[in-house]
Amino acid sequence: MIKATLFEDANGTLWGYDIQGHAGYADPGEDIICSAVSVLAVTVCNAIEKFTSFKPLQQEKGGHVHVEVSQILSGQEDCHEAVLLLETLRLGLEEIRDTYGSRYLTISTIRK
Repeated sequence: MIKATLFEDANGTLWGYDIQGHAGYADPGEDIICSAVSVLAVTVCNAIEKFTSFKPLQQEKGGHVHVEVSQILSGQEDCHEAVLLLETLRLGLEEIRDTYGSRYLTISTIRK
């Protein structure tokens, strides 16, 4: 199962995520759920880095991706685009979970 944890501040603004595990939907290399989640996680991080002024803290290892855009927590005025990209990740993850089930993907939110 893939476990996605989304990080929000006290106001509910998304500022990071941690995704780990494997869906187990199909054999390695053929698992469309793992592929979809991986593409979302990496593309959103890359888009934040390319299209905003922020440089996310990112760690990738095997089936684990951890991304933090801590500048959002500082309340900078130009964080709208980064937050929008992170919300796109949330939307994509929810669509995958709703389509294939929480047996393969769970999403939790931590406010900190």
